Amino acid sequence: MRELRESRGVIKREEYLEQQKEQSNDMLWQLSQAIKRHPKAKGKELAAMLGITPARVSQLKKKLKN
Repeated sequence: MRELRESRGVIKREEYLEQQKEQSNDMLWQLSQAIKRHPKAKGKELAAMLGITPARVSQLKKKLKN
């Protein structure tokens, strides 16, 4: 079954996780830049700027503090 998936071009789990980590790091950078430019912006406003949900903004803010 694995060989069939790989022959169809499905990426391996490690590659997928690396891509997701890169996307998350990119979004963290974008959020930090948005906060620098608009320090008084609320979570909803930041979410609208970045095209993500306010809940995701909250999650990313927690990661920024760590």
